[in-house]
Amino acid sequence: MTAMSGSYDLLEESRKTLLARLCVFAGGGSLEAIEAVCCGGGVEAQDVPDALTTLVEKSLVNVEAGRYRMPETVREDAVEKLAKSGEKEAIDERHRDYFLMLAEDTDAKLNGAEQGALLSRLETEHANLRSALSWSLQQEGGGMAALRLCGALQTFWRMRGHIEEGRQWCEAALKRTDAADRSAERARVLNGTGVLARLQGDDATARAYHEQSLAIRRAIGDQKAIAASLNGLGNVASGQGDYAAARACYEESLAIKRALGDEKSAAGSLNNLGFVAYHQGDYPTAGRYYAQSLTIRRDLGNMNTEAIASTLEGLAEVSAAEGDWERGVRLWGMVEALRERIGASRPPKEQDALDQNVAAARQALGEEAFLVAWATGGAMTLDQALAYALEKQE
Repeated sequence: MTAMSGSYDLLEESRKTLLARLCVFAGGGSLEAIEAVCCGGGVEAQDVPDALTTLVEKSLVNVEAGRYRMPETVREDAVEKLAKSGEKEAIDERHRDYFLMLAEDTDAKLNGAEQGALLSRLETEHANLRSALSWSLQQEGGGMAALRLCGALQTFWRMRGHIEEGRQWCEAALKRTDAADRSAERARVLNGTGVLARLQGDDATARAYHEQSLAIRRAIGDQKAIAASLNGLGNVASGQGDYAAARACYEESLAIKRALGDEKSAAGSLNNLGFVAYHQGDYPTAGRYYAQSLTIRRDLGNMNTEAIASTLEGLAEVSAAEGDWERGVRLWGMVEALRERIGASRPPKEQDALDQNVAAARQALGEEAFLVAWATGGAMTLDQALAYALEKQE
């Protein structure tokens, strides 16, 4: 290697091999990831920790917070070495497979209590996930892996505000695969792309994606997925102020979920029905729907922080609309604390609506009372927040 030729020349052959393979990581990698991707063919798993220590001591690799990263000059040489080794494609594929597994495993757990930590892990690995997507899209037959990655990353992209980027990846994966494909993977990405398009204000395109997704899901008979596509169509209709159409979609989605015995997902439909009732001016009904949603989550132990925050925000709007400004501000304080805890951003349209509501509450209560109520809500634990939110409804 030209950048660190002296240090490199003194390395054992297995360490030279490991160093070359490390260039596959974008933004560094954890020990677990390095062992999964770089072992075999002369690199033994049990030797990797000592090998990495050697590379760090020779300034060929840096380590910080448990992540190993190559200086860029060293990485450039490593890329050249790996290309000449004849194993670049195999290492790239193992890298892609590892991060596909990570994305799918994390996605399966994102509705639980560890939501914030899991989202942060995906954020840490975002460069590697991008690299895995890019490589998949360039490979013959890599479209399905790209679809699976996009499906697994939709919630992360939405919650962490990577809306434009996520949509671009999804649309690239959809174009890379056959439009006649009727797979569950394609239907999921179509639906997720619809969500991202709606958050950008592109309602017509969002509706088209949701409708394509729904058609595939009806054809393959996936009832749970059908309910998700109906929810997407309901969100588009709701955002356009067509509350009758939104209610019809949400009610059909809820009926499917309850027929499947899926009360966990039913909580989301109840939340959406609460949103419709609120915007139709039926505040008591909205409050009941929101309370039912929260009660299900509490009773099932489904501590999806973002979903709970959404329902608490709905109850805050109901309280403010009914003139109970102090209660509304306490609930908004809870919401902001919960969202900060998991690092969940808001789409601009939702943030603008919140800012208007909060400004009205501040004027109604006065600055001192507003700040006290906000701080009181924000200081509550999740259990306390649920108890407070439900005490008026039960």
